[in-house]
Amino acid sequence: MYIPYNIIYNFLINRCLRLNIDESHAIKHSMDVLKYSQKILDDEKKQPNNQDLNYNEKVIYTSAILHDMCDKKYMDQSQGLNEIKNFLKNTENTEYKENDINNIIQIMNTMSYSTVKKNGFPNLGIYQKEYHIVREADLLSGYDVERCMVYSLLNKKLNYKQAFEETKQLYEVRMGKFIEDNLFTTKFGLEEAKKLDTENRIRLNELEELLK
Repeated sequence: MYIPYNIIYNFLINRCLRLNIDESHAIKHSMDVLKYSQKILDDEKKQPNNQDLNYNEKVIYTSAILHDMCDKKYMDQSQGLNEIKNFLKNTENTEYKENDINNIIQIMNTMSYSTVKKNGFPNLGIYQKEYHIVREADLLSGYDVERCMVYSLLNKKLNYKQAFEETKQLYEVRMGKFIEDNLFTTKFGLEEAKKLDTENRIRLNELEELLK
């Protein structure tokens, strides 16, 4: 299945520059979500109950790369989604079917932590597996103490110690409750979350010692 990575990442880079999307939600984070999407998908294909399922990799990987290019922290979300839709529909050599585009937009519109906490999981029919893979990849990428601090430093203009304190508080009420809130539906997602949660709690303690 052809996925125009060069074209998509060029769009992403230009968008980050134009909209001043800081590095906590820009290229590296996009690559991390793509990485975890691939890892989850590869593991899901190995699960006994999933042997007969077909996954739309184009929908998964495109959603993973572009998911924060409509983030309401940086722009009007509806406008951002429309711009992404027009890009996928009209850019030469992207070759996306209309149904794929609609489901990419639907996944990105409903996958955020805040949206799930408010509305629960949507019903995306045959694309439900694709939705959970991308959503859980984003959650796994969220287990990153330094990434949270980067957002506080660059977007909120906090100093380093303030950024750490905010990150520590956020971790306890948000990332630290991903597992408890039953946000993982895949085997890989849950196992990786447990490992990353342990690592990031250790890192929080290390940073606290550093700042004493």
